[in-house]
Amino acid sequence: MAKVKAKKSEVVVETKKDIIKKQKELKRKNRRELSETEVEVKNFIILLVVVVAVIGLAYFLTNRMKNDNTQTNETVIQYSEITVGMILNRNEYKEYYVLACSGSGTNASKLYSLYRTYQNRSDVTKLYLLNLDSDINSKYFSTEKKSNLYVTDVEDIMFTTDTLLYIKDGKIVKAYDDFKTIENILK
Repeated sequence: MAKVKAKKSEVVVETKKDIIKKQKELKRKNRRELSETEVEVKNFIILLVVVVAVIGLAYFLTNRMKNDNTQTNETVIQYSEITVGMILNRNEYKEYYVLACSGSGTNASKLYSLYRTYQNRSDVTKLYLLNLDSDINSKYFSTEKKSNLYVTDVEDIMFTTDTLLYIKDGKIVKAYDDFKTIENILK
């Protein structure tokens, strides 16, 4: 059956074939519009996932950096390493040793090894480490001046080489600056 459509004084006759053709074309057009909408929704979802992932990653990294910063900002009190100003006032012990050494000395690695080994032993006289290379101690270390070890005021002390001091009752009782002697005492 053919339908007749009247359009402004024009008569258009549509056949069943034309109607089916138009319906198919309409369906195709709707599918195209639907697929374009689907593509837009898909792109929006992908964009949303990417944005959420970036924000999540940024949050994770800032939290991690914040946690790392709090860990590195913790103050660690060093009880075994002292400065020159602390040599004579270690009141926790009546007698103790102070190993004053320079990291640039010829026996530096051996002295640090002896120090670590001695520290791990039990029932020994307390041993403190004095790093002559640190900024605060460097003014008391000179290879050009004469050593001055038996002092009552630490401001007058002068080291010229790696030295082991034996302190008793707040006074320097013995000083050893020969590596072999230091090694024998700390073994």
